Amino acid sequence: MPPCLRRRALCVGIQRYEGDRALLTEVPRAHQDAKNLGKALKAKYNYDVTLLLDDGIGDEPNKANIMDALTKLVTEAKPGDRLFFHYSGHGGQVTNYDGSEEDGFDEVLVPIGAKMEEPGQSKTPKPEWDKDTVIQDDELNKLVTSKLPPGCSLIVVFDCCHSGTAMDLKHERWCASRSPSSEDSGRLLDGQSLCSEPESISDINDETDTSLTSTLSCWSAGNRTLSKDSHSASGSTRTRSTRHMSGSIVLSGEVMGINASQSPTGLRRYRKCRSLVLRGASKDPHEECSDNQPCIFLLAACADDNNAWGGKKKGGLFVNVLLECIKKDYFTQLILKDLLFQTHHLLRSKAKKVAKARPGTKIQELRFSSHTLPDLNSVIPI
Repeated sequence: MPPCLRRRALCVGIQRYEGDRALLTEVPRAHQDAKNLGKALKAKYNYDVTLLLDDGIGDEPNKANIMDALTKLVTEAKPGDRLFFHYSGHGGQVTNYDGSEEDGFDEVLVPIGAKMEEPGQSKTPKPEWDKDTVIQDDELNKLVTSKLPPGCSLIVVFDCCHSGTAMDLKHERWCASRSPSSEDSGRLLDGQSLCSEPESISDINDETDTSLTSTLSCWSAGNRTLSKDSHSASGSTRTRSTRHMSGSIVLSGEVMGINASQSPTGLRRYRKCRSLVLRGASKDPHEECSDNQPCIFLLAACADDNNAWGGKKKGGLFVNVLLECIKKDYFTQLILKDLLFQTHHLLRSKAKKVAKARPGTKIQELRFSSHTLPDLNSVIPI
């Protein structure tokens, strides 16, 4: 990539859901998550940061304002610029009718002003989000892939439910157990698949961070009919379209006992635990790395069929994990493969406590995707 010219970021935090969506619950500390991430980007990497918050100050994060701000971010970019787009709020799914989604759903961000379909308007048994009032993955993909110039990079962070492929990028990567299961449908990435984390990292985190309270609170948001009794959104026949946020989870505690070594490139690497592998899926599996396109990466809080969690005191689990990665220079010191494994371990160790306190909850895990074939042995441009 060309030398970095400018760094600019857009951080969106939607916390209070009112009006037409009165049954959608508050997203705890979404404002603070956006502010904290913006401050970290400014302090660590000298980003110019724009905030969109529903706090009554400045433009509210409705669909038009979010899309206008994102359009400004990408259309003003020049080769060498590094961009960052963050969203904390509710996420959901709507039925896909053109056959472009294997699971039958488009992923959406739920901005201020989002509305449900009117009675009789829906083509599905239960009303969904009005597609004109939410931000669909197809819209985001078309904007950023068509407007960003070659030599420019964009990192996208979505801390919301159903966010795994919410940019509809071509190449997906995720961490999975080395022992295959029925859920590990992705292709094993030969030669680049072994985890480089200490084998005991999850046990270390479990032992050192025991601050999860015994009572969890649950807030939900989604794309279908809402239940006042459970405060949840009834999803598709395959998944619940909710954003769950846990009650009180302290996201402190250092990762201990990591024995680092130097790679030939001078980047920090860790001994391999051999318990995890990277799996992947690509819409264009034969694509070759190219310098003629922008680099676009999505770091998502969970898979498309899963929920993102957070707490009243510390906010979203995923944002807090990324703040820890920024603080410890993982984005600049670790190659992409190691960054994914590290982030996976940190997020999973916290999400396991949610699952333990709330039986039946599917563990929240990192999902990564990119517009071009990712080079797992290089540093992500931030």
